[in-house]
Amino acid sequence: MNCDAARRRLLADEHPDRPTDDGVRRHLAACSACRALARRLAQAERQIPHLPVPPSSAKAVFVRRFLRAGGPVVRRVPMPWSPPAKERGLKKLSLAVAIAAVLAVFTIGWWSWPHMPSIPQRPEAAWVAPIRTERDRIGRLPQAADRVTQAAALASALRDKARALAQAGDADDLKSLARIYSEIVGKDLAEYAGAVPAPQRPAALAGAAAEMRDAESEFQRLAAANPAASTAGPLRQLASSAGEGGQTIQALLKAA
Repeated sequence: MNCDAARRRLLADEHPDRPTDDGVRRHLAACSACRALARRLAQAERQIPHLPVPPSSAKAVFVRRFLRAGGPVVRRVPMPWSPPAKERGLKKLSLAVAIAAVLAVFTIGWWSWPHMPSIPQRPEAAWVAPIRTERDRIGRLPQAADRVTQAAALASALRDKARALAQAGDADDLKSLARIYSEIVGKDLAEYAGAVPAPQRPAALAGAAAEMRDAESEFQRLAAANPAASTAGPLRQLASSAGEGGQTIQALLKAA
């Protein structure tokens, strides 16, 4: 008897751990894989009286609960009859597959977890905290025009910082500065400028418009002078942020 025939008869047997077929018993004595299957089917057999009869949707619910919990979670349903051998075999096969899936997921997760290296986070540069503090202070100023003027001054200070970082080739700090500059110019300055009353905009926004224009031009020159991708990328991002901020301010001036 080959493995396929032995396994089909095991699925139909009410006691796969004690098969009645002589051919199956002889095959199990020589085949360790089929003996292991017989043990799994015997475990599944003990759960069968608690399973609903297919095609009830309760069986799908059982399998989902089994996979979530990592073990058999069953709802006891009285069965006044004994299901046919084929039906019992299908139930045993479904439960055996579920058990194998749970074990495989657990094994893969257990094996991979210790091998996942933690990615160290780079500490924030010391110069970042004062910038954030100043940004918060500007946001609390009562007059929108004052917020615009001082946000533009903060952007100018960051331009000076970017120039020094580009000369030093400090790519990491340039990336941090580009993110903060984008927040100040693209979010804060645009918001403050939009809050200035239209009649006051020409006087209140002129300095910010000039700063954005000069910043975009300088960042583009710095990017061209520092062709390394690690520094040129943040500098181009700075130029883009200054350009977008300048366009926003120009649009507000035209609408005034």
